[in-house]
Amino acid sequence: MKDGATYFKYSVILICVFLIYLLFRGCGNGKTHKPTKDTIAVKEVVKWLPSKKDTVYVPKIEKEYSPKPYAVHDTLESFEYIVKNVDTAVILKDYYTERLYADTQTVQYGSIIIHDVITKNQIKQRRLQSNFNIPEVTKTITLKEPPRVKAYIGFSAMGNKESIIYATGASFGIMAKNGKLYNATVHLSKDGGVLYGGQFLIPIKLKK
Repeated sequence: MKDGATYFKYSVILICVFLIYLLFRGCGNGKTHKPTKDTIAVKEVVKWLPSKKDTVYVPKIEKEYSPKPYAVHDTLESFEYIVKNVDTAVILKDYYTERLYADTQTVQYGSIIIHDVITKNQIKQRRLQSNFNIPEVTKTITLKEPPRVKAYIGFSAMGNKESIIYATGASFGIMAKNGKLYNATVHLSKDGGVLYGGQFLIPIKLKK
């Protein structure tokens, strides 16, 4: 009974060792390889071909690639240049000829004309011609005198039916800031009498 248990024990150990061996062998000794993007798998296929002399089959090893390779052909373009008869004198004459060009550009208040002289494939001379019509802005500013008190003095005369000039005298007036006029007069008549007078005037707005 004891020998049977020992035999069973060793049998289990051998089976475990054998399974571990198969596991490491299938996994590449525990090392993992990460496949690259351009991995090509190569599989060898053994085909048996009959010999020409007798019925002995000769093995032939062929390699299969996955994915299958394909031929790449580059497209080459060919150009054919045809040289025609050219007149060198005409080309030189055209190269040294001066040509005039005018380009009009519209801007605010007018336009600008650009005159160019072209020769030898470059600008020889450039001139600008402007044509502007700028409006004139007139601004009228009216200044009003600030209101203030004004004083006036003058000469006055009075008359009646008997005499055109019956009395003469002087008058004195004051204009207030509100535009009202106050006036006082003193006259001396032909008879030797003294006449006094006063006035109060209010401004009247008239339509223009």
